[in-house]
Amino acid sequence: MYPWIFAFALATSAIAHPLGNTGHLPQQTPILTSQFPLDVSQLYRKIEALYYQGRYAEAVALGEELLKKVITTFGYQSRETAITLNAIAHLQANLGNYTQAEELYQQSLAILDRIVGENHPDTATVINNLGLLYSYQGKYPQAEELLLKSLGLRISLGGEEDGSVAESYNNLALLYYYQGEYEEAESFYQRAIRVAKKAFGYKHPTTATFLSNLALLYTTTGNYIKAESLLQQSLSIRREVLGDKHPDTAYSLNNLGLLYYHQGNYTEAETLFAKALSIFQETLGEKNPVTATVVNNLAESYRFQGKLTQALPLYQKSLQIRLETLGEIHPDVAQSYNNIAGIYLDSHDYEQAANYYTKALEIQKQAVGEKHADTVQILINLAESSLRLKQYQAAETQFQKSLTLAGEVLGEKHPLLAKSLTGLASLHWLTTKYPLALDYLQQATEVEEYNLSQFLYSTGDEYRKLLYINTLKGTTNAAISLHLNYLPDDKKAATLALTTILRRKGRVLDAMSDIMATLRQHSNPQTEALFDSLAQKKNLLASLSLGNTNLSFPLYQQTISRLEEEIRQLETQLSAKSAQYRTLTQPITLEAVRQALPQDAVLVEYFIYQPLNPKTPSPAKPRYAVYLLHPDGSLKGIDLAEAETIDSLVTQFRQCLSLGEEGDKTVITQSSQQLYQLVFQPLLPYLKDRKKLFLSPEGQLNLIPFAALQDNKGNYLIQEYTFNYLTSGRDLLRIQNRFPSSSPPVIVAAPEYDIDYKNLRESRRGVRRNVQWRNLACCTPLEGTKEEAQAIVSLLPNSRLYIGQEATVDKLFTVKAPKILHIATHGFFLPPPEDTFSPTPTTPATRGILPPSGYIQDNPLLFSGLAFAGFNPSKGKTDGVLTALEAGSLYLWGTQLVVLSACQTGVGEVRQGEGVYGLRRALVLAGAESQLISLWDVFDDATRQLMTKYYRRLIQGEERVQALRQVQLEMLNSKQYHHPVFWAAFIPSGDWRSLHP
Repeated sequence: MYPWIFAFALATSAIAHPLGNTGHLPQQTPILTSQFPLDVSQLYRKIEALYYQGRYAEAVALGEELLKKVITTFGYQSRETAITLNAIAHLQANLGNYTQAEELYQQSLAILDRIVGENHPDTATVINNLGLLYSYQGKYPQAEELLLKSLGLRISLGGEEDGSVAESYNNLALLYYYQGEYEEAESFYQRAIRVAKKAFGYKHPTTATFLSNLALLYTTTGNYIKAESLLQQSLSIRREVLGDKHPDTAYSLNNLGLLYYHQGNYTEAETLFAKALSIFQETLGEKNPVTATVVNNLAESYRFQGKLTQALPLYQKSLQIRLETLGEIHPDVAQSYNNIAGIYLDSHDYEQAANYYTKALEIQKQAVGEKHADTVQILINLAESSLRLKQYQAAETQFQKSLTLAGEVLGEKHPLLAKSLTGLASLHWLTTKYPLALDYLQQATEVEEYNLSQFLYSTGDEYRKLLYINTLKGTTNAAISLHLNYLPDDKKAATLALTTILRRKGRVLDAMSDIMATLRQHSNPQTEALFDSLAQKKNLLASLSLGNTNLSFPLYQQTISRLEEEIRQLETQLSAKSAQYRTLTQPITLEAVRQALPQDAVLVEYFIYQPLNPKTPSPAKPRYAVYLLHPDGSLKGIDLAEAETIDSLVTQFRQCLSLGEEGDKTVITQSSQQLYQLVFQPLLPYLKDRKKLFLSPEGQLNLIPFAALQDNKGNYLIQEYTFNYLTSGRDLLRIQNRFPSSSPPVIVAAPEYDIDYKNLRESRRGVRRNVQWRNLACCTPLEGTKEEAQAIVSLLPNSRLYIGQEATVDKLFTVKAPKILHIATHGFFLPPPEDTFSPTPTTPATRGILPPSGYIQDNPLLFSGLAFAGFNPSKGKTDGVLTALEAGSLYLWGTQLVVLSACQTGVGEVRQGEGVYGLRRALVLAGAESQLISLWDVFDDATRQLMTKYYRRLIQGEERVQALRQVQLEMLNSKQYHHPVFWAAFIPSGDWRSLHP
């Protein structure tokens, strides 16, 4: 099995060149400054100002003039000359002119040895700077000797809390980081930060440098949570103190880009690398090792977006600069060869890739030795090239070596360890040693699960969480493929496949929901302020996106982008705050899900996967698979059909249903049965006569009611089975945790839409509860919703009813965790702009409800929602809209049931592995235990009757799912509503049990 099939198993190292110095020009003592003539002193300060602005080349040019004046005034053998030489050397080092810098440091040190001796702060400073320079050049033994010597001198001269000691700690940490001694490096960085905060203060460039360097260490070791926090702190300080165009600020941008790169967020990483590169090119110039590093990193972001033709020239440019400035034997040079090899690997030139990887490994070993993260990565990459060349023995040796080194250098939970394990799984899969492949793949997924859990529940906004989990799709496909296509009868393989699905399907929704739940449980003024701010930003974004704006298009775009970024930042802050209260995350195991499954039920877990073949370089077309789990632990996985085939039938089936009674009964039956034969009939031999099914759909299957499928005899599945819908079988674990309700049931119905329909001539049976996007932007009155609400109120004592002008969006945000929330109104689903059925934004029919042409946003949670009082346009604006984006901010933690008695409340944009982005997702995020939602346009009168009967059964103690099924069966058996368009639209999701007191 070739590891490239595991998608992101080959992420190459992109180590940044962190700023090793303290971020300031070596200072003169007050006594020395007073001895300078005015013109010399002014020139020195001018150079210092240029340095702080990052204008190093200009500073060096003036430095030569300064040196001449100092020598003329004080003589060559003077302390003033020695310090000036040190300052110019410092500038040359920042420009990457290491040879010139070394010569100047040596000259300065020779003068100081003769004049002030070794036990002097100036001597200690030059020794430190020369040691730091040797670190940059990869001369590690010489560097360590000088840096330790300088540290000892500084402690003896100034005490352990002196600022110069912090600098020495930082530079030693940097040295150990370069050599892969990460525990030692972390310890010294932490000491440096502690002393720096006391000596310089928190908001100081030096402190910011140390924070950034420690963050880079955490990025390398896989501790992304700590890394991001420190990087944001460092970037904030540098921007505030130094400005946006300073090299130090560029270091923070680069290091933040590295973090995003390692998390799979290549687009954002590219943006940050490009910004950093622009600053470095302007301040440090093209021929600088730091510039070369960022050029390399930008190339990395291109490569992992598939932009190989853009990446290769940048890799080559970076290599050339590094060879010129650093020489052949340097880890940065090894990195360049490694990354260029990746281009050849992607281009299937395996011989050339192996040659470059071999050269990279030789240089890396000479420069830093074996025990280094970059050495591990190069070994993994070399092993893959060996595997593709069918050099299996060499590949196994290299993978095993990388595995051993990863454990020793980085620990047993680092992502590189997982890459070594997936490589070994690939090897044994390819050589048909399937049990060994299974063992290694299982170990890899355990490491990935640890890192996934750490990241999802503590770091980033929803978008970044989705990107991170996407980096694991290779091993997800591998686990399912190995089971279904190679080890179909192996219980261990089946367990790994289903466990992997349960750990990853719908996981981001679960994480976001869990974060919200954690913070609601630990509510305080700070978190509530964050929640309020998030809700406000989402409300404003929704309003602008629906066209409520007079802004010009450019300003509109800027405003939208700013709001989206602010929302992401707030979600990131909420993730971080949630981590403060989190103890150990409960592990997700198949056994835990099995125990949560009722004894009379079966879990039916659908999933779309890409089958992997060990002898082909690319995955096959996506296919649907399904796994059945019984309470006794018995397990069965079934490969169904190509996703394209099933999705086409789903579309056809939905179109037939949408025609209702006007459609051809033969066609709908045929469509229904074809779908049944592909997605349900294969399950029958393994259901063991169980009739209660916990159904977790995938892909387009989220948009159909399985109850309305017909078997080969023409019987509806509802007549034999009970279906409860889940995002993932993992929901069974979450459902066990209940919040108490805070208020009585709330019913919102029959809003006053502010439109006059005196001439409306349509039977109530034919009125649908949707917003007619194509030719109407206004809502018609729904008399059935008023009767529905009044009937429900009579059944639910102490319930609150908001009707007519009181049925506003604002009312929803004032109620907190009602036991039941019932909303009866118009619903809408607006297909994405590219959808052929979407309305034209420029037509008058939109009447302000759609954004102006070109304004529509791509956030799927803006495409669906509900209409409330004030919905119909007034003065070109639309009020009374609740989009799914806003609905996620409702407080429903403790709400046992949300019923959306409207059209298309269960549809939205389907995303593989994450379900439907629409109102159903929003309700889970808001905390609702269970939902009753619709999959198409529902009729007013039929829905009124269904809902009234449903609540009668609920208050009698029937289970939520069974109550709905019995009502639907009753309608199916009636003369008036027997067609599934009337009874099958609503599906239950979440907690299936009876309502509790």
